[in-house]
Amino acid sequence: MKLFYIDLTKGKELLTDLWKCTGNEFHRHVAETLHYLNRAEVILTQMRNSFDVMETMHSSDFLEFRDYLMPASGFQSVMFRRIEQLLGMGVEGRAEVNGQSVFSYLKPEEQDELAEQREKVSDGSLSQTVIQILSRLTVPDNFETVFLDTVRKVME
Repeated sequence: MKLFYIDLTKGKELLTDLWKCTGNEFHRHVAETLHYLNRAEVILTQMRNSFDVMETMHSSDFLEFRDYLMPASGFQSVMFRRIEQLLGMGVEGRAEVNGQSVFSYLKPEEQDELAEQREKVSDGSLSQTVIQILSRLTVPDNFETVFLDTVRKVME
């Protein structure tokens, strides 16, 4: 999960810097950005597939397996919270777990660490960064025609 977070962070940083680049530097920057984001996607797919394995486990087997995840399962881990923040999930409006904030399950130093990261992410989450980039793109006048022609060719 840590590599997933690192790749998302690096991809966000590269996307943020993308508009400062020109010429060959721009193409190299795009390729590097895609490398990190593609690897993050592969890691996320592997993490999602691990749930297929857990679904085949009897509840007693899962409880035995869960002990290996201590001190925190994925849901209570600080890394999970970091990824949520990076992707743009805020702290307000969250559902409670057993009547408590999900952050109450974290140690005080972990809560402080997340507060520091929240300040860093305040310049924009990964999703906000992508939206800003897309909003700056110029859409050609013939986009609709080219898009529909391409769809027709693919569907044939």
